[in-house]
This record gives sequence, C-alpha cells and structure tokens, in this order.
Amino acid sequence: MKYRNVFGLVFLLLGCVFISAAAYAEPVVKDRSDIAGTWALEMTAPKKDGKNSNKEVSTWDFHADGTVVISGYNKFLKKDTEFTKSYEIVEDSVIHIKDNLGTNKYRVVEKGNSDMILKGPYGYYFFEKN
Repeated sequence: MKYRNVFGLVFLLLGCVFISAAAYAEPVVKDRSDIAGTWALEMTAPKKDGKNSNKEVSTWDFHADGTVVISGYNKFLKKDTEFTKSYEIVEDSVIHIKDNLGTNKYRVVEKGNSDMILKGPYGYYFFEKN
C-alpha cells in the first residue's frame, strides 16, 4: 500500500510537469524571419492528419519586409496566377495575410526547418521549403 501511494504521487507530479511544459511551450513563429523564404504548398486538407487532401501546385514566398507572393496554378480560376499581399505576425504563431479584399488568419500549427503546417480559413495547408 505504501508503494502505491508513492507511485501515485510520482505520476501526479510528472503530469503537472508535462502540463506546465505544454502551457509554456515556445511559440512556433515569433517574427517574420522565422518563416521568410519560399514555401511550396503541397496539399490542403480539412484535418491535420492530411486525410482527404487536395494536391496543390503553388508557391508562397514570404519576404522579411512583410510581403508574400503567392503564385502558381489557381484551380478556381483555372490558370496560373500571382498575387502580392502583405502579412504580419500578430501574436505568437498567428499570421494575418491582407489584400484589398480583406484579411485571412492563419495559425502555424507545426514548423520545422523544411516543412510547415498552417491552419487557415479552409482547413490545413501543408508546405515544404524550397
């Protein structure tokens, strides 16, 4: 019985440590330099697991000056397009991309050196760095 209480206390303390680490985790993106560069949009999907994904053929080129150039095949217009928009990091890991039609909000869900996942207005966007 004595060991059971000790193990319970240990698991409780470990649980608290993991929960506090998650609450104070470093943000994925702090400023523009964290995402600057050219990213190939590989696919979009309604869920983060990538199931039921749609193949995409476009490039998002984030510049450190706050502009992003989105170019490639636009499946809605059925032709190649290029749009220059402005963006800003408004809070930890939240990106606002603005144009003359309004603002789209994206949250950086994951980011590594060569890949990035954004949660946007129409689901998840899966990128690979060029």
